[in-house]
Amino acid sequence: MPQFLDTLQNLVSNLGRYGKDKAASSEFGTLTITDDELTAIHESGGIGGKVIDCVADDLTRKWRTVTIPDEDTKPFYDLEAALNTQQVVGDLVRWARLHGGGVIVVEIDGDDPAQELIESTLSPVKPVSRLRALGRHELSSANRDRKTGRPTSYPVSGSGETFHPSRVLGPLDGIPRTITGLYSAGGFGESVLKRCYHSLVAEATAAMGISHVLHEMKQDVISIKNLSAHLDGGVLQTAFERRWALASQLKSLVNAILIDADTETFVTRDSSAALSGAAPLLERFANRIAAETDIPMTRLFGQLASGLSTSGATNQQDYYDMLTAFRITRLQSVLSRLDMLLCLSVYGRVPDGFEVTWPPFRELSETEQADKDYKDSQTAEVYLRNGIIVPAHVARDIADQGPYALSAEYVEYLEERDGIAEGRTPEPEEEAEPTEGPDVSVSAGAAGAEVQKTALNGAQVTSLLEIAAKAKNGELEYEQAIGIILVAFPTVTEVEARRIVQVSEILAPAPEPVSKPGPSAVVPVSPPAGPKNNGPEEA
Repeated sequence: MPQFLDTLQNLVSNLGRYGKDKAASSEFGTLTITDDELTAIHESGGIGGKVIDCVADDLTRKWRTVTIPDEDTKPFYDLEAALNTQQVVGDLVRWARLHGGGVIVVEIDGDDPAQELIESTLSPVKPVSRLRALGRHELSSANRDRKTGRPTSYPVSGSGETFHPSRVLGPLDGIPRTITGLYSAGGFGESVLKRCYHSLVAEATAAMGISHVLHEMKQDVISIKNLSAHLDGGVLQTAFERRWALASQLKSLVNAILIDADTETFVTRDSSAALSGAAPLLERFANRIAAETDIPMTRLFGQLASGLSTSGATNQQDYYDMLTAFRITRLQSVLSRLDMLLCLSVYGRVPDGFEVTWPPFRELSETEQADKDYKDSQTAEVYLRNGIIVPAHVARDIADQGPYALSAEYVEYLEERDGIAEGRTPEPEEEAEPTEGPDVSVSAGAAGAEVQKTALNGAQVTSLLEIAAKAKNGELEYEQAIGIILVAFPTVTEVEARRIVQVSEILAPAPEPVSKPGPSAVVPVSPPAGPKNNGPEEA
């Protein structure tokens, strides 16, 4: 059936009372495509096959990462690999896009697939044994639920199997339908090829027509006097055909031809000019297919669309955004139930803190990553300087995302020090005696406000780190560093100052051993900011 209908009324629309609109009786009709034709497009249609496979392959090319606190994830990954989960999910998307709908059926050894699945019976002793992706074309017609429009059972064509809906993940539709549409169409959606069918036909027809013209771009026209006399069907015609067979062989060898100067003329006609408009025509069809499928030209045809405002990176990002939305809004419901069944099969329960992380569709280049890190560091510096965050926030972000590896102990210490540790409510409290360093009592005025409330700016943090570094390098004595910090930073308590210097010493590499001076050695006395001075040693 054609998609666009017309009537005789359009032909006479300018006459009488029918008005001026030449499309007065034009309307869209329902396009019917058989499953056999859809299969042919996918297997032999070239671009039509890529329309189906691109999305399915790109969605599952990089698989997800599972995080489970206090549990070993290896058994989970092993079961996923045994069930071939990554390929099964990709096939689900493939058949849903091609035939309009698809499901994943869950098989468990010893269970009747037609009976309801009792999830509590799944365990490491009785796990999921097989996963299969089936398209709408592989499922027989079944009764539909009047409220949802979905099948109430899933019979498999030709096998005699019937799966209870509780043993089915999905359905996943190609083009979603309304509940009424689902009920009238077997409980599934429509193929995405319906939206681009006419553009695919136009592009394939144009490409095929151009390929035929290529064989006729250069034609050799030979005029022979009294040609009909040679075509008598007898000896003359046989000799004539033999002669031109030899002429064709000669031309293929040396690109030359011998003719009779008196009775024959040779002319070459070049029709390549007729193809001058073919490339823009093909590109227009290609742009239309890309627009109808939300797949960029670079992915479908391997080329960038022409135009001054065309950006391959922008089109690619739009495509990745579409894939992300598809995964979240449509595929996630299937994967969530699948994860639950896999967890029951591996752990006998769904572990607390179970989390799935998908990798980005596009990895940043080294230059792009360096630029991102630089901008992130500038942002963090501004937030630190204005007291919006504290160093512990930056440390946690670096530990989680890089580019440097910070130990969990160091990050936890900073979070405790800055009052942002999980479960802690920052409150003023009396400072305790330091547990490390020289034994010094804490004065009554040493207790200050929480660092969270009196965060230092960027320059002050840098100065504080420089003092701590000089202390650990031996440029300042321990007590001198503590005194400078207390004078220069009134909001820092003595206990905090000692912790800063002591942590710096713990994290710093061990200094080189310094030989002690002999009995007669004279050690010059250095100013306070000079090298560390232990004084002359008694003989």
